[in-house]
Amino acid sequence: GAAGQRALVDALVDAWERADLDALLGLLTEDVRFTMPPLPAWFDGRPAVGMFFAERVFETPWRLVPVQSNAQLAVACYQRAETSFRLGALNVLTVRDDRIAGLYSFLDPLVLADLTLPAEER
Repeated sequence: GAAGQRALVDALVDAWERADLDALLGLLTEDVRFTMPPLPAWFDGRPAVGMFFAERVFETPWRLVPVQSNAQLAVACYQRAETSFRLGALNVLTVRDDRIAGLYSFLDPLVLADLTLPAEER
């Protein structure tokens, strides 16, 4: 339901912003998939997704804002850049049961520019 989805997204935001890999992995299905269209890169399964977050994503601070995209759960991801946080991705989520089964990270600046999201967060 809506309350469960909100709790899952809030837990994702909290884990990601704190760079808490164990907490993040606990929110994912064993067969989770993380993609970054249009890049030809994807990560299948909790171990591969965890390694990518540990080695790349958590290298810089983030702020996440829960949103919806095409009536789906999503988070706007703002990456630390000097004195503010700049929009770096929109992650659309697929949920199965009470876990995240898919993270689809849209990185293309032209796609992000078309969204009604602020370009920066302070």
